[in-house]
Amino acid sequence: MVSELEADYRVVQGEAATRLLYVDADEETMATVARYVEGEYSDVELVGTTDAGAAVDTLRSAGWGCLVVGGDLPAADRSALVEAASCPIVSFTRAGRDADTDPVVAAATMVLEKGTDERILAMLVDKARQFAGAGPDGDDESLARTLTRLGDADEDIACFVVDDGDLAWASRPFETTFPVAAADVPDGDFDDRLAAVFGDVPDPGTSLVTVETDDAGSASAGSDDEGPVLRYYRYASHRIPDERRLDVFEDVTDRVERETRSGLYELLVEQARDGLYVFDADGVVVFTNEAFASMLGYDPEDLIGKHAAEIFAEGELHAAQRDIKNVVDSEDTGGAGDRTFLDCHGDPVPVSVNYTVLAGDETDFDGFVCVARDVTERRKRERELAERRDELARINRADALVQNVVRELGQVSSRDELEQAVCECFLEVDGVTLAWVGNREGASDRIVPGTVVGEPRQYLHDLLASASVDGATGGPAMRAVRTGDVKLAADLRDGDREDVWRSLALSHDLYSLATIPLIHGETVHGVLAVYGDRPEAFGDALTDRFHLLGDTIGFAMTAVQNRRLLEEDVTVELEFRADSDEARLVWLAQACDCRLEIVGSVDLGEDVLQYLAVDGASVEAVADAAVESDAVTGARVIRAEGSDAGVVELRTPWSLRSALSEVGARLEAAVITPASTRIVVEAPSDADVRAIHEAVRRSNPGATLVTKTEGDRSRLDGREGIGVTESLTDRQQEVLQAAYLAGYYAWPRDTTAEELAESLGIASPTLHQHLRRAERNILDALFGE
Repeated sequence: MVSELEADYRVVQGEAATRLLYVDADEETMATVARYVEGEYSDVELVGTTDAGAAVDTLRSAGWGCLVVGGDLPAADRSALVEAASCPIVSFTRAGRDADTDPVVAAATMVLEKGTDERILAMLVDKARQFAGAGPDGDDESLARTLTRLGDADEDIACFVVDDGDLAWASRPFETTFPVAAADVPDGDFDDRLAAVFGDVPDPGTSLVTVETDDAGSASAGSDDEGPVLRYYRYASHRIPDERRLDVFEDVTDRVERETRSGLYELLVEQARDGLYVFDADGVVVFTNEAFASMLGYDPEDLIGKHAAEIFAEGELHAAQRDIKNVVDSEDTGGAGDRTFLDCHGDPVPVSVNYTVLAGDETDFDGFVCVARDVTERRKRERELAERRDELARINRADALVQNVVRELGQVSSRDELEQAVCECFLEVDGVTLAWVGNREGASDRIVPGTVVGEPRQYLHDLLASASVDGATGGPAMRAVRTGDVKLAADLRDGDREDVWRSLALSHDLYSLATIPLIHGETVHGVLAVYGDRPEAFGDALTDRFHLLGDTIGFAMTAVQNRRLLEEDVTVELEFRADSDEARLVWLAQACDCRLEIVGSVDLGEDVLQYLAVDGASVEAVADAAVESDAVTGARVIRAEGSDAGVVELRTPWSLRSALSEVGARLEAAVITPASTRIVVEAPSDADVRAIHEAVRRSNPGATLVTKTEGDRSRLDGREGIGVTESLTDRQQEVLQAAYLAGYYAWPRDTTAEELAESLGIASPTLHQHLRRAERNILDALFGE
């Protein structure tokens, strides 16, 4: 009847003493068992089938020595096999099945964990033969032979037969298997000795770690390094009393360590923050961890199989191949460098790569392993640092220009020298090729270049000769003069090419232009034009300093003019007259029907103290009328000379004397009547009359130049006073001048120290301190050596 079963595997070894029926859905394991039986046993007939239904019919109609049931069969088939079997059953199953859930396990004479290594297969066949009655007869001697064979199959396995708690037989000494002090428990049964080693009797099927004990035998906690890792199995013995059992301990230390290392390596690779990938010899990605795949926006499985050409930016593949060839030719093991990859969207990703060449069995190169780190943020920081360094360099160059200009300004003695020095300083700036200083020509709105430094000068000749010269020279230069603001054309190509000045500049390879008004106070002395031979020639740092440079140069021009005014023997006297009611202080002369003359002023910074000589009205009435005006913030009487004359002090936010000083001129006289204003100004012979006229008209609308007279200044009086005043600080001169004009030195005094201090906005002790120091400096200048 056995032959009627259509088996998947059938092994018949001569006159078989044992017939085994093996039913399993796992055909691969079944084939392994069949090959093992065929090679190791000559007295076993094995019939293997995956058809559980046919096996049930065969079990009912024919006798078998033992039924082996695999663990992968459906529950219904397993139940049917148990009901049909009249022979011992071996459950050949994987871990996880127990008697409560599996009828085969509940009915089995032995439950063996499924496996295909030799020790498992030996135990399976030997136990099945034993249960079938054809193997060892179950006495201690035959059992020992079987177990010894099992133990010899693997030196890491130790078998122990335990009879009612006592050790009946062992494949190797207990002390060899458990080399710890606790194994020496005298007269203890097997379970007592196990408890001494492990702290308690372990549960079968677990992985254990031995525990070291002290000399007294007391257990203490151990670690993985203090003993081997053992796997504990327990089996019931067939054909021997129920109180006997088979305990098997397998040393799995090496396996656990390998698995631990493998798991650790896998964890390290997958959890590494750096990207890891492997190219084969053809440049195909054969491995990548999550970090590298995420770096490029891929899932690992999508990146594997891509060629380097697909993920390298243009030119990078050739560079990588060259580096690899150099490494292989030099017999180095690897190298490092930066590469640019493309992410899944085709965007560049800068990566720092360290690579190790994989040497092949027959070739020098079998691929390479790479560690990659995204350096996008690093590159960004490097760019930012480079930009900051460049900006700092530009700032330093701009500051150097300012310092050079200031240094040169302190050494010049005339306006021509000043303009030449300024233009030469600008020519030292990288990219600047042409610089010139211009002024308005007469009463027209045309800027005429004066001092010119650099090339191409032909550009200026062409500009002045152009048919629309007024429009050309009245372009950015005139706008800078009119508005007082710097005008910057960073790229002359961006703009209306119909502008003559622009088209001419481009034709001479001039691509950027800055026009800087030269200003001091409210006076524009001229304009500085600077050209670059490329767009964006000046940079933000220099552009930010153009206003400072314009103010500095304008101040220097004022200082040069004032110095020349003091030093020149030949001067011009300019007389202006204004008949308009809008002329400054005319309203006060009209209100009081008197004559006013400015006899002095002191500039305090935000305010100016002006001293007016009054003729034809009460000084008290003039002071009272003055404070009624929004243009006057304070007034007091300095001196009354009868009922209709004296001196009044006004505090105002403006001063004609200060305005004229900005253009290098000096107020000689200013007389205001109800009908008109007469102003006399002294200036150097080469003074900018137009600038002086504009300074007068700002405070006296409608003023006209009446006369211009050259004169020879006397060398007496004033000349000797120049050296005296030079010994004073600005503040000392300011306080001393205010004291003199306010009548502090008159006898009797027209103003007290307290009144003078209040006018100057300082404390009385501070006033006396300034006066004493000023007086001492003057005396030192006069009488000192």
